[in-house]
Amino acid sequence: MFFKVALVCLAPLIINNTDSWSDRDTQVVIGAGKRCAEKYPDAPCVKYFLKKAEQDYHVICGAPEVEEVEDVKIK
Repeated sequence: MFFKVALVCLAPLIINNTDSWSDRDTQVVIGAGKRCAEKYPDAPCVKYFLKKAEQDYHVICGAPEVEEVEDVKIK
């Protein structure tokens, strides 16, 4: 029996220390994911995203998680 596994980026923990969230904030999260992948090939996933204030963000990148996809049986 074999197991297929995939490396996946799970949804990041998003902490918003403000009273608002805009479409721009969502775009910054998406852009952070692209930047993590460019800057840190071994840690391409956004693990934590913190909005401290308007247009003040902190991001922690990390490695993808291993996820079992399915069993593969060879006859």
